[in-house]
Amino acid sequence: MQRDSIEEAIKAVEDFEYYKSVGYGGLPNEEMEVELDAAFMDGDTLEFGCVGGVKDFANPVSIARSLMHYDANNFLIGQGVFEKYASRHGFERKTMLTDRAKIHYHNRTKRNHKYGIKTIFRT
Repeated sequence: MQRDSIEEAIKAVEDFEYYKSVGYGGLPNEEMEVELDAAFMDGDTLEFGCVGGVKDFANPVSIARSLMHYDANNFLIGQGVFEKYASRHGFERKTMLTDRAKIHYHNRTKRNHKYGIKTIFRT
């Protein structure tokens, strides 16, 4: 019950497109892709699941939670293995990049250029 409530609360944040830092509508990386990470842990049992670099799947917290029941391989990162797992288990594919996030990204890169801020990939 507590796990369900926590997951639902996090999903609400992931689904709210006006949060720029997470989930649907989150700001993209340098390649205009929204990459997401999530972890879910039960402090009593120490079960955990984690995902990293998630692209085009809604609610990575739910995917992380689903991994916490395994004894091994409960931290998935990278498109190949992650996509296989998420697809096989029926998690929703969704384009996470919104027009609003694209505008924020372009405004940020303009500001960085104006003030001479260099990023890792764009110097």
